[in-house]
Amino acid sequence: MNKTSLFRLNPKSKKLCSCCDEVAIKKLEIQTSWFRGDDDVFLLCLTHVSAAEQMKFEDIYYDHAMTKARRAKTAQRTPLL
Repeated sequence: MNKTSLFRLNPKSKKLCSCCDEVAIKKLEIQTSWFRGDDDVFLLCLTHVSAAEQMKFEDIYYDHAMTKARRAKTAQRTPLL
């Protein structure tokens, strides 16, 4: 039941990819159920957009989990000024 939508981001946006540290160019929405708010949303760079177009969603989920864990670990080590 996974329905997907791919949207272009504003070219002036400097948001990071959800799966790596590159600049995101598109937003991917994956509908996981019919309930409102149960969608998975990812900001993707060019490399991960091509993975999404090839329907390699397990790679996107894996890269997202690894990046999220790495960023959380980095945030714990960074002192607040």
